[in-house]
Amino acid sequence: MARSAAFERFLAGVTTPVTLSRDAMDEIPGVEAIFDLDGEEREEAEDILIAKLATGDGRAATALAEAYCVRAIP
Repeated sequence: MARSAAFERFLAGVTTPVTLSRDAMDEIPGVEAIFDLDGEEREEAEDILIAKLATGDGRAATALAEAYCVRAIP
Protein backbone atom coordinates (compact mmCIF):
# COMPACT_ATOMS: atom_id res chain seq x y z
CA MET A 1 0.00 0.00 0.00
CA ALA A 2 1.28 3.43 -0.91
CA ARG A 3 1.82 5.82 1.97
CA SER A 4 0.88 9.49 2.02
CA ALA A 5 3.54 12.18 2.02
CA ALA A 6 2.50 13.08 5.58
CA PHE A 7 3.07 9.50 6.76
CA GLU A 8 6.47 9.42 5.05
CA ARG A 9 7.44 12.69 6.84
CA PHE A 10 6.28 11.23 10.16
CA LEU A 11 8.17 7.97 9.61
CA ALA A 12 11.35 9.78 8.58
CA GLY A 13 11.29 11.80 11.79
CA VAL A 14 10.56 8.82 14.02
CA THR A 15 13.41 6.79 12.54
CA THR A 16 15.96 9.62 12.62
CA PRO A 17 18.63 8.94 15.25
CA VAL A 18 18.55 11.25 18.26
CA THR A 19 21.18 13.96 18.10
CA LEU A 20 22.54 15.86 21.04
CA SER A 21 20.69 19.10 20.49
CA ARG A 22 18.00 20.63 22.65
CA ASP A 23 15.34 20.40 19.92
CA ALA A 24 16.13 16.77 19.12
CA MET A 25 16.07 15.80 22.78
CA ASP A 26 12.66 17.43 23.33
CA GLU A 27 10.72 16.48 20.21
CA ILE A 28 10.71 13.87 17.47
CA PRO A 29 11.46 15.68 14.19
CA GLY A 30 8.46 15.74 11.84
CA VAL A 31 6.09 14.34 14.47
CA GLU A 32 3.58 17.10 13.74
CA ALA A 33 2.75 15.25 10.50
CA ILE A 34 0.60 12.94 12.66
CA PHE A 35 -2.08 15.66 12.60
CA ASP A 36 -2.32 15.27 8.81
CA LEU A 37 -3.01 11.53 9.10
CA ASP A 38 -6.30 9.73 9.45
CA GLY A 39 -7.66 6.21 9.40
CA GLU A 40 -5.15 3.39 9.20
CA GLU A 41 -2.17 5.71 8.78
CA ARG A 42 -3.04 7.62 11.95
CA GLU A 43 -3.49 4.37 13.87
CA GLU A 44 -0.19 2.99 12.57
CA ALA A 45 1.62 6.22 13.50
CA GLU A 46 0.17 6.03 17.01
CA ASP A 47 1.25 2.38 17.26
CA ILE A 48 4.79 3.37 16.28
CA LEU A 49 4.87 6.02 19.00
CA ILE A 50 3.41 3.61 21.57
CA ALA A 51 6.16 1.12 20.69
CA LYS A 52 8.76 3.87 21.20
CA LEU A 53 7.46 4.30 24.76
CA ALA A 54 8.63 0.75 25.49
CA THR A 55 12.16 1.76 24.46
CA GLY A 56 12.18 4.58 26.99
CA ASP A 57 11.89 7.39 24.44
CA GLY A 58 10.09 10.07 26.44
CA ARG A 59 9.57 12.19 23.33
CA ALA A 60 6.94 9.65 22.26
CA ALA A 61 4.90 10.33 25.39
CA THR A 62 4.81 14.04 24.59
CA ALA A 63 3.81 13.36 20.99
CA LEU A 64 1.04 10.96 22.02
CA ALA A 65 -0.32 13.43 24.56
CA GLU A 66 -0.34 16.27 22.02
CA ALA A 67 -2.11 13.98 19.52
CA TYR A 68 -4.73 13.05 22.17
CA CYS A 69 -4.03 9.35 21.73
CA VAL A 70 -6.02 7.78 24.55
CA ARG A 71 -5.05 4.27 23.33
CA ALA A 72 -1.59 4.93 24.80
CA ILE A 73 -2.97 5.09 28.32
CA PRO A 74 -2.70 1.67 29.97
